[in-house]
Amino acid sequence: PAPPLSSQPTPPRLHLLAYLIANPTVVTFLWFGVVFLAVFNIAVSSFCIYGAGARLASILLPINTITTILVLAIYICMLLIYLVIPMRRLEWELAVAGWNPE
Repeated sequence: PAPPLSSQPTPPRLHLLAYLIANPTVVTFLWFGVVFLAVFNIAVSSFCIYGAGARLASILLPINTITTILVLAIYICMLLIYLVIPMRRLEWELAVAGWNPE
């Protein structure tokens, strides 16, 4: 029989991931980053639409595109960290324990 889960060594990468997930500073930083980038994005978009000259808009719009991509990337990472990884881990632990949903 397999040894209990607690006695199996955890790979160092998982230790780091668990630390990052559980660290409130990292979580807060991620949320503030997402909120800041989203607000910046909206501000730049509206400024380019309503107030900026064509030359300024040509500088700001690429920056805006980059921030949009960053916001989406951070959100996808957070979804993976908070939803997908824990679910996969739970499924793996249940499979190791011999639980079968069928």
